[in-house]
Amino acid sequence: MKYYCLLLSVLLGSLALSQDKLTTPKRNTLRLEKADQATDYKKDRYLLNYVNPFIGTGGHGHTYPGASAPFGMMQLSPDTRYQGWDGCSGYHYSDSIIYGFSHSHLSGTGVEDYCDLLIVPQTGEPKTIPGYLNPEKGGYGATFSHQKEKASPGYYTVELDNGIKAELTTTQRSGIHRYTFPKDGQKRSILIDLTHRDKLLKYGIQELSKREISGVRISSSWAKEQHLYFFIVTSTDAIRSQLIDDGAKLLLEFPETIETLELRVGISAVDEKGAQENLMKELTEDQTFESVKKATEDLWLKELSAVIIDTTDKNQATNFYTALYHSYLAPNLFSDVDGRYRGLDGKIHQSNNNANQYTVFSLWDTYRATHPWYTLFQKERTYDFITTFENQFLHSGDLPVWELAGNETHCMIGYHSASVIADAYVKGLKQIDVPLFIHGLETTANLDEFGKTDFNNQGFINCKKEPESVSKTLEYAYDSYCIYTFLSAAKQEGFTVKDSLINIFYKRAFNFINSFDPQTGFMRPRHGGIWHSPFKPEEVNFHFTEANSWQYSLYAPHAIPVLSQLLGGPEGLKKWLDNLFSASSKLAGNAQADITGLIGQYAHGNEPSHHIAYLYNYTGSPEKTAVIVDSILYHYYHNTPDGLSGNEDCGQMSSWFVFSSLGLYPVSPGTGIYDFGRPLFKSAELRLENNKKIRITAVNNSKNNKYIQEIKVDGKTYKKRYITQKELEGCKSIEFTMGPYPSAEYRTYAVAPSMDSLPASFVAVPYFTNQSTSFEKQTSIGISSAGKGLTFYYTLDGSTPSNQSKKYKKPFTIKHATTVKAIAYNPETKQYSEVISNDFRPKPEGISLVLKSVYQQQYAASGDGALIDGLFGTHEFRSGDWQGFYNMDVAGTVTFQKGKTFNKIGLSALQSTRSWIFPPKSVAFTLVYEDGTTETVTIDLEEHPKAGNSPEKPIRFEHQPNQKPVKSIQFNAVNYGVNPEWHVSPGYPTYIFLDELYFE
Repeated sequence: MKYYCLLLSVLLGSLALSQDKLTTPKRNTLRLEKADQATDYKKDRYLLNYVNPFIGTGGHGHTYPGASAPFGMMQLSPDTRYQGWDGCSGYHYSDSIIYGFSHSHLSGTGVEDYCDLLIVPQTGEPKTIPGYLNPEKGGYGATFSHQKEKASPGYYTVELDNGIKAELTTTQRSGIHRYTFPKDGQKRSILIDLTHRDKLLKYGIQELSKREISGVRISSSWAKEQHLYFFIVTSTDAIRSQLIDDGAKLLLEFPETIETLELRVGISAVDEKGAQENLMKELTEDQTFESVKKATEDLWLKELSAVIIDTTDKNQATNFYTALYHSYLAPNLFSDVDGRYRGLDGKIHQSNNNANQYTVFSLWDTYRATHPWYTLFQKERTYDFITTFENQFLHSGDLPVWELAGNETHCMIGYHSASVIADAYVKGLKQIDVPLFIHGLETTANLDEFGKTDFNNQGFINCKKEPESVSKTLEYAYDSYCIYTFLSAAKQEGFTVKDSLINIFYKRAFNFINSFDPQTGFMRPRHGGIWHSPFKPEEVNFHFTEANSWQYSLYAPHAIPVLSQLLGGPEGLKKWLDNLFSASSKLAGNAQADITGLIGQYAHGNEPSHHIAYLYNYTGSPEKTAVIVDSILYHYYHNTPDGLSGNEDCGQMSSWFVFSSLGLYPVSPGTGIYDFGRPLFKSAELRLENNKKIRITAVNNSKNNKYIQEIKVDGKTYKKRYITQKELEGCKSIEFTMGPYPSAEYRTYAVAPSMDSLPASFVAVPYFTNQSTSFEKQTSIGISSAGKGLTFYYTLDGSTPSNQSKKYKKPFTIKHATTVKAIAYNPETKQYSEVISNDFRPKPEGISLVLKSVYQQQYAASGDGALIDGLFGTHEFRSGDWQGFYNMDVAGTVTFQKGKTFNKIGLSALQSTRSWIFPPKSVAFTLVYEDGTTETVTIDLEEHPKAGNSPEKPIRFEHQPNQKPVKSIQFNAVNYGVNPEWHVSPGYPTYIFLDELYFE
């Protein structure tokens, strides 16, 4: 927040930031400004010097520094961590021990996996247990210092403190380890450890000769069944070998006289034969370590030289080319040299049409900027990615969400393969199987999963039924838009597409309106017709995905004019943005490590915010986009290990920088449009795959001159704040003239087109204005909507309302338990909304509760009286109905104003063991009767949760008391204790989740 004060003045109308005191650095001898003279990418070898693979290895970037080819199957890198969130890639810059070098790594994810097939070079008496599992007696692993560690594209080296120098390089599917041992006369050994990291399901190591080893490692972690097969060839005969730990480890000893040992390793997800073929075809006998390293460097040069920037700032040059490098580390090649690959059905398939298959699709992240970047510079691979989606649909019946190693993880939300497909298609990638994707997109959108059915039928997702309901509603609306654009474009190309199908998705694209609360101006969770309360826009909770309402309320990138109108028009959008960027950065609710890089409540460290800075382009103050983008470019990307503000997320964090530094950003993939922002460099030459060159120039550009004054395309004045892909690929030059102050002329430039009119069939779903469905003696029911000019009809008898039902004129009162249903009607279009329904019921009278235990604020339900409000929760702990108590018993007293006789009393708890929520071991009730007598009863848990046999469900503890008036009831729910040994996180304290004390 040290930049908050600088931003605030501009965001509130001041131009103080334009007087930036930072000076332009003097030109150095890098001569980057002359790079555009090169036409052969191999002449641009200096670009390798501007890639720093250590960026993101510190902080929460979660990147790895090791060797990989662009989009390569193998990522050969050191492992310094066994587990943990900041060890997702297997490496963290703050560590001082390298345990070994493994062959698969994830770049910047928020969940750990991979790091398969660990190779451990050793000198002296070999050790077979890792140091992290045997810290007292000592295990394998060597200390190191970063001063003796280097990394560049396709190459990694480190000299360990035990004297062993390790060097790594790769081809696409294979790699070479080169170990140089100290001249100490001690034993030289290599340990192959298959037990490293995740749970083994099946494994095997086979020695084929003194130099050849093959094997298999099938494991379960994030990917529930990951197959890795390997084939290893050593440069020297092993003199001894020993299988250890039931054959999960192989220790190879080599002559003490050798100084250098090479291991050549091929991997495959298909079988051991595939691994051997990958190795033999890609690493022939005549290839040396140096020749392989150079060949992979050449592959990287080809990718890096697609953009030649002109700058004298070495750090910014490094930030740019490292970002480009990170953007090309994933997705990863998944098919073998013979075209075979493992499908989502677990079977082996043969790729056709010479299309490679890929894996690691972090689509919730990468659809935003990484895949749009590929539509410019990786068209052939984009075709392969979409062909991969095609095969994944054929093998599983669903388009991918977050596919990993032949497994669908269903991590994150939405189905943004729709965005990748639509964006590529509208940008001219027409050779895909259009009829299959028409079917695949419709099928995926209509599957009964993750709240899709409610979204499709109700127009929003009920937060009582589905977690992250707001985020899912908004992102499904965007995905619906992408399907609409794809279907519309396909029909224009002559494919058979029913208008009725196009209209369905056109209507669904506006469902985000149903999550908008006009009273607060925020997107909010709702159950039926009621907004979930209490509500704080800064609160991070389970109604949003890794975010809060501040960060999600502007998520309608496909329909910005409609979103703007909800906020009061362009001026209202500007004011909302000003408030966002100037708000306090303090968060409430759940602790969420992903929400980082804060400017006010904007969070650059996580993807939901990534388009927001560009929304000023849709207001009367487009210069404020330049202010925010400039601040992010300079303050949230650094040439340091902790130089990223959040997880790299398989390229998205870097792709934002790459696009934005060129003055472009795809606010809404699927439109084929790029918004202008703030170019960072004096010039940049874009070299497309068809040998087309585009020069982007920023005249008078400097740290002070951040504001666009004028734009020319091919020398002609261009009065738009955006450019289409077709225009971009068709031009030769874009020239920005920059200045120190906002330009009045630029404010007149045209705004990018976006969905700006509602279909006649769309009518905003109404809502009840009540804060709760429970009330004291009576309550007043109000009905409203985010829509305009609507009429409401309602019923109180449970029947479905129509225009023949009672017409709503003003709030009405109910005094008894009542089911209220309502619809909105548009008299102009004669269309109805979906029906909303809620059960309103009076609270039990004459009852009070005193809790002696403190619930977690993020699991507060309706607050202090939640356990006696008459509202029961669902099987889903994230619905907001449950109160959560961590690592404690739960005790309290219920007092009745008048003595009451009960047939049954009970306490309702939740079982959701995967989330550390266990039912109480026992519940004790002490009843105090009006006659002065007491009764104490303890109810034990009938069936304790078991591994593999503990479904999510409510558990009720009930007792039938004596038939005489009760004055008060004391209760005590005993915490289950720590997670049992069978749990994924054994030994950690558990939660008790309660929703209701009930009486009959």
